[in-house]
Amino acid sequence: MRRSDKAISDVAEMEEILGRVTVGYLGLCDGEAPYVVPVNFVGLDGRIYFHGAAQGRKMAIILGRGPNRPVAFTVAQSAGFTVGEGACNTGTRYRSVMIRGTARLVQDDGEKLRALTGLLAKCVPEGGFRPLTLELAAGYRSRRGSTTAVVAIEIEEMTGKKDGWEDQHYAPDDSLGE
Repeated sequence: MRRSDKAISDVAEMEEILGRVTVGYLGLCDGEAPYVVPVNFVGLDGRIYFHGAAQGRKMAIILGRGPNRPVAFTVAQSAGFTVGEGACNTGTRYRSVMIRGTARLVQDDGEKLRALTGLLAKCVPEGGFRPLTLELAAGYRSRRGSTTAVVAIEIEEMTGKKDGWEDQHYAPDDSLGE
């Protein structure tokens, strides 16, 4: 990282960011062009999990060239802008995490259940839904009827960056960048 003064070296802080942000951006390459797609996700057991339709471009790319497809994944929290006297003195208050790793389709029903349960707990903390069971997770379908796949990203490298986050003159808005 060029600006080491902005680096987040504390893994716990990076995990805290991953725990707060609900939408991450999955970067893939299908051999012709980059493809980036937003996904809801949860961090569990040192991995990133997300789910989606078992069919479509995202899954075709992930499954297209072997079981461990290289991916990039990033999240960001924004806390607004700093405004200086001139345009060149204006900046963004943020924290971000960048991940490089490999994606694999989750086949184990128990792992699927943990991932889907974790996603629900993170994204719908107020509850109000029927709890997932192993049987439900194994044959889970979306409200539109499509088969749901769960993907795990095995993290090979995780870095973080922040600027202006410690400034106490603002209240971080966790909804930005999500």
